[in-house]
This record gives sequence, structure tokens and C-alpha cells, in this order.
Amino acid sequence: MDTILLWFKNDLRLHDNEALQKAIETGKNIIPVYIFDTERYRNLDLGFPKTDQVGFDFIKQSVENLRENLKSISGNLLVRTGNAVEIIPKLAQSLQCNEIYAEQEFATEECQLLKNIRN
Repeated sequence: MDTILLWFKNDLRLHDNEALQKAIETGKNIIPVYIFDTERYRNLDLGFPKTDQVGFDFIKQSVENLRENLKSISGNLLVRTGNAVEIIPKLAQSLQCNEIYAEQEFATEECQLLKNIRN
């Protein structure tokens, strides 16, 4: 059976999640993943972190909640830490995923990330 890698990025809800809905509509096997992308937590040139401890704690709690919500419907969530540009293609290949679904983003940095992954 064909398999979709469903990459959760910012929208960590199950309800009203467009990428999740589109993946479900295909009828294919879905493997959800979240990546704590190290680029998001790096120090900026100005000397402070891109995401502070409070922001990290909020995201961590949200990812834990997402995992619990997926488990409640007989799913699970793969969680990885590192560079998404490296992790997503490797995961897709190792899990034999034919497609990658993720939320659409419009900010310059996020669009560049998606472009790098596609390449």
C-alpha cells in the first residue's frame, strides 16, 4: 500500500488540519512525524536564541499533546531532532513513503525550507 509521510510543523491540531484531511482522503497509510528542527532553536547573529525557553516548552507540550491525540485514534507520532532538510528525505526513503504532506506556509524562510527539501 502507498504511504504518506505527514509532516506536522506549526499546526499541531488534529481537527481542522488541512494536510491531515487531505492525507486521510487518499485512503493511503499515513505516518505522522514532527521534527524539532535545530535551525528553529539556534542562536541568532544578535546573540539571542531564535526561539526562547518558553517557546520551546510550549512547542514540546503541544507535540506531546499531538502524540496523545494520535494515540487516542490508534495512531502515533514519530519525533526527530535535527535538520528537517536532511531528516525528511531520509525518513521518506527509509519508510518507503511515496508522498510527503505538510501544511502550506507562505513566509520566506519556510518556503525556502520546503524548496530545499524538494531538491
